[in-house]
Amino acid sequence: MSFSKVESAVSALANLYPSEYSFLVAFSGGLDSTVLLDALSKCLPVNRLQAVYVHHGLQSEADDWEGFTRAFCDARQIPYQAVSVTVPDSARQGVESVARQVRYEALYQRLDDKTVLLTAHHQRDQAETFLLSALRGGGVAGLAAMPFERTVSYEGKMGRHCRPLLNVPYQALKAYAAHYQLSWVEDPSNQDVTLKRNFIRHELLPKTHQAWPNAEQSLAKSAQHLSESLGLLDDLAEMDLRNCTANHYQLALRPLVGLGMPRVKNALRYWAKTQAPQVTLNAKVYDWVESCLNNHNPQAHPRLKQARLAFRFYRQTLYALPEDLPADYRVPWSAFEPAQWYFSEPFDKRLEIDQAWPKTQLASGMVRAMTEAEAEKLGPKTHLKKWFQAHGVPPWDRNRWPVLEIGGKAVAILGGYTNFSSRD
Repeated sequence: MSFSKVESAVSALANLYPSEYSFLVAFSGGLDSTVLLDALSKCLPVNRLQAVYVHHGLQSEADDWEGFTRAFCDARQIPYQAVSVTVPDSARQGVESVARQVRYEALYQRLDDKTVLLTAHHQRDQAETFLLSALRGGGVAGLAAMPFERTVSYEGKMGRHCRPLLNVPYQALKAYAAHYQLSWVEDPSNQDVTLKRNFIRHELLPKTHQAWPNAEQSLAKSAQHLSESLGLLDDLAEMDLRNCTANHYQLALRPLVGLGMPRVKNALRYWAKTQAPQVTLNAKVYDWVESCLNNHNPQAHPRLKQARLAFRFYRQTLYALPEDLPADYRVPWSAFEPAQWYFSEPFDKRLEIDQAWPKTQLASGMVRAMTEAEAEKLGPKTHLKKWFQAHGVPPWDRNRWPVLEIGGKAVAILGGYTNFSSRD
């Protein structure tokens, strides 16, 4: 097979992004990323490139691979960086899954709005991903496999992730490497057929090729069709979410309940994709949400724990919150943002407080969690409880609810229940 498909794909990438964009290349030293980086260095000025080798410390050869990748870049004058990461031993998802997650976090944190992450996934990778998802019973999003390009978010920063070789056959990469006499490193774990992706690559696909010689191309094409369908589902979810209160840790589902569970699940998927990247959705979570929606007991406060967060449910609103919510906080009034502390109430009385207190006093005001004594004094507590219930404030927020402190004493409970009787 001709290697020209590699060069054509890289040329198309250069035309896709204007000259002010630079590229961060995930460079493991394997065949795929070696071909990609070499082709990029022939097509683009090296000052638009930076190669990053992520050292997981999982293989005894990892130090040698770092040396190879560094020498490869030095020979082409490509800026290079090696990054060491730690992969937790006790990960439930399995070492490979967590290593991938940690690797991408290390790469994403080096992006900005003018730096695009490039990975060397190709057509065979796409076919494998499609089959993995199908064999796990994946939905449309899973079967759409890997997008050619997508927006990524990490710690509040946005970036782009592009796979320029996604439509290029693996054989074209091998032909390119042979033509330019490239050398690369071999990861022995890629031969371990106890890993499902490797089993598909070494056992399933070769047998499939006997009956369907173009199987990889056909599977990748199916993924592309499903990607188009996914785009339509995204459009539908975006319309549905316009009627819902949503942010990075909560989603009000009440407006969607009458539309049926498939629409709810689609909205949840899109919410996690666009607003709550820390959330991982699966069949267990969807079933749990459905059971919560069908539970009409007002005293029920269901909870589902994940590795990094806990799902909570209250009055048909889903919350994805840290396991330990911050309760010991103290923030200047001018800097207080409810969402930063995972509060559910929008604090619509802030303007009232601004108007009621002289700016000189508000300038020294602090926001912190109220005590029980303060709740009774400012409330009284029985009235405050009714206000919490009337405004749908979840029980887990009530014992850490914010008060405004001026001159060393609490003078107001934030969020619409405000008592100014303590003002001097």
